[in-house]
Amino acid sequence: MKKIRFGCLVILSVVAISCGGGLTDEQRKKIKNEMETNQIKKISEAEITEATMTNGRRLAEILKTSVRADSLAQAENVKIKWLQAGQEDVTDMERQLIEAYLTQLTGGSMDNVQKIGTDSLLYTVPVIVKREDGVDEVKGIWSIYFTRKQIVLGI
Repeated sequence: MKKIRFGCLVILSVVAISCGGGLTDEQRKKIKNEMETNQIKKISEAEITEATMTNGRRLAEILKTSVRADSLAQAENVKIKWLQAGQEDVTDMERQLIEAYLTQLTGGSMDNVQKIGTDSLLYTVPVIVKREDGVDEVKGIWSIYFTRKQIVLGI
């Protein structure tokens, strides 16, 4: 009986010594960062809309260069579509946006954010070109779909 108690005491001592509970500075920083990331924060709809606009504008600028939309979409984990008047494979909302951009061509910023359901946001921006007669014309529209979660985590 004494041998069993002594054996248990030795095993417990070894376990207690080996599991000293010490964390390295790197492990502490990682745990602290994860705790901060997982904190509940209240984010307003205005902040979500502004973050979507910022992200959409950034991606639209990249799309102005000769970057392929599908490569950018994959890299950024978004859905990017090029929309044009008369296009068949568009949703009702996309069709309405195309019509709105075509009929209300005015100067200034024309980008837009729409809520799609409860978990998606749609950023749209027209690509405007000047015709030879000097009139502005909508060549097409970039539409970029973001998930709400993606935008909130980016904030």
